[in-house]
Amino acid sequence: MTSLTHVPVVILSAGLTLLQLDGASTTSLLTFQQRVEAQRALERVRYSHQIEARRPFDEAVPESLLEARVRVYLDQSLALERDWNAPITSSMLRDEAERIAADTRMPGRLRELRAALGDDPILIQECLVRPALAGRLIQERVTGVSTVEAAPATLAATCDPAGVWDNRSLGQDNPGPWAGSQHVAAWTGNLMLVWLPTAGSGGRYDPVLDSWSPISTAGAPGPGAIPSAAVAWSGQELLLWGAQSQFGARYEPIADSWSPMSSIGSPSHRRASASVWTGDRLILWGGWDLDKPLNCCVLAYCASCGGQVNTGGMYDPVTDTWTATSTLNAAAPAELSTAVWTGNRMIVFGGYSTYIFYQPGSFKPITRSYAYGGVYDPATDQWSPLPLGIGSRDAHQAAWTGSQMLIWGGSTTRFDGPSQQYVTSRYATGGAYDPITGIWSPIPAPAFTLSSYVGSSVWTDKAWILWGGSANGNNGAMYDPTLNAWSPTSVVGAPEPRQGASAVWDDSEMLVWGGFTGSASTPTYLSTGGRYIPPDPNDSTDSDQDGFTHCTGDCNESNPAIYPGAAETCDGLDDDCDGALLAAEIDADGDAFSPCLGDCDDSNPRVLPGGLDLPGNLLDEDCSGAALCDSGAQWSNHHTFVRCVSDACGTLVDSGLVSRQECQDIIKAAVRSDVGKPHTRRTAPVPQEP
Repeated sequence: MTSLTHVPVVILSAGLTLLQLDGASTTSLLTFQQRVEAQRALERVRYSHQIEARRPFDEAVPESLLEARVRVYLDQSLALERDWNAPITSSMLRDEAERIAADTRMPGRLRELRAALGDDPILIQECLVRPALAGRLIQERVTGVSTVEAAPATLAATCDPAGVWDNRSLGQDNPGPWAGSQHVAAWTGNLMLVWLPTAGSGGRYDPVLDSWSPISTAGAPGPGAIPSAAVAWSGQELLLWGAQSQFGARYEPIADSWSPMSSIGSPSHRRASASVWTGDRLILWGGWDLDKPLNCCVLAYCASCGGQVNTGGMYDPVTDTWTATSTLNAAAPAELSTAVWTGNRMIVFGGYSTYIFYQPGSFKPITRSYAYGGVYDPATDQWSPLPLGIGSRDAHQAAWTGSQMLIWGGSTTRFDGPSQQYVTSRYATGGAYDPITGIWSPIPAPAFTLSSYVGSSVWTDKAWILWGGSANGNNGAMYDPTLNAWSPTSVVGAPEPRQGASAVWDDSEMLVWGGFTGSASTPTYLSTGGRYIPPDPNDSTDSDQDGFTHCTGDCNESNPAIYPGAAETCDGLDDDCDGALLAAEIDADGDAFSPCLGDCDDSNPRVLPGGLDLPGNLLDEDCSGAALCDSGAQWSNHHTFVRCVSDACGTLVDSGLVSRQECQDIIKAAVRSDVGKPHTRRTAPVPQEP
């Protein structure tokens, strides 16, 4: 395997390196193979965090894929320089690295990625930072939209008992996943994948780098091909099934590629089905069958309703096959149900089984009736009833805690005879169902408004976070089932109120995306979102026993040598938590080396460890401790000085480090100098830049 150690200096001409060309591209700092090896190291870290990854790394991420990824960002860098006259410079890379460090919500993951590159500053800037920056700059130039948000969250905000919204690029109008309806989102362990079936486009959000990249559209389902799509992350692919059109697609984010999903034996043509991922299969159930004859009659009046079904199917991505689910003792037909996976069973709850038919005049014969749900065991292909508990509903939120199904909010609609109007009731109630005991327990109402109608929610492994929806604006809450208690989420900096947003949990924050404002009949679709960081009990815990907690200023609770007031050392860390590094750790001249890294003159980008030491001047360009043929030293005579310069320069020519012409110019400068001449003032020759 090729070493990840970078080539420290790339020579263009005598004394001139790419490191000092701050106004030009720096892509030649590394060979292509070194970039491939760096990409391998980064992808190995990312793959280790991919949820349910099953294939060996070398099979999932082959050499050809690593090479393709490197070519993408090199091509993007070239396009910026050639087509837009906007080359990525070393200062731009440093600024982007600082932005990433400030904006990341996964500092631990970022440290892993940096460590995989040996904490080498050039490898980090060129192989971690450059791909993110190049992609963003290309996107901004194509669309004219910037996705960078300034002002990082303050320490006080992160210690807020209500948590904090720190939206960054999610809070900016993003031109990647276009605003639209019926979008879906999933978390892979590394990326939030967003796809808009109505637009046939989507994007990938990386919370480590706080950056977006587009999802390939090559082979992807076109606009409108998979409306009302069900979604699941299989551990390898994003599975999308647009039951409304009996069409599915599989997206692999590592390869950024699409493949079709078989429709043989798939569920019928339908919308609004419930779905779960079991660990090896996608199960879809229920919904409105668009191929079923629609016929329901009241008082001899027949309306187009009654299309709900209680059929479903199980999809195996390994074999690309469907298997029908049993209808024996199945839950009542319904659409807009929710479903959770317990580890061995699917629990379906709620949804409605007839449709409201709006008839002008006083005769409004049909209202919604609501299904309750059921429990499906895919191992035996059998259904069992869901015990009665809280009232049925739709537009509610559901979550699985590991031992209970949680239900909150939602609505029902009925026809009110006296007023001759349809009335929608929105609920601020819920319940917890334990499938082991078969018992429902009521969830107490919070001491603040929370009705969560068409809102968003995530389970964090500790608490349930609910946010948004039409009834409670951008208010939200966290429910702790252990304490059986609610606490409010912050509203400061929260995204614009919305319905129908997607939400995923990335192990440290809730990522919210999309949705719409206004009414369902006249929606305004959004291409923004937010990052909500719940309060962490560890913020008030002194884990490293250094006398400080995160909320009292400790910026690293895993290292007892880092705390407010600690002595700064040359370790590349903010030891005293003042937000700044030791002056000696800062690369002032932009040559990728600080005094702590051995730069003996941080005011001159020509002077750096491993630099090219040219003879006959006062500079120690390679920081070896002595200048080559030092013009400021005492020489016995002028000839001896010129001979030293000539011999040293000849060695450089033989080594291919300077050209013969460049060497001749250096020797001529030495000859013209007064160094070593008697009774004259020695004048150091001015270094020549060929």
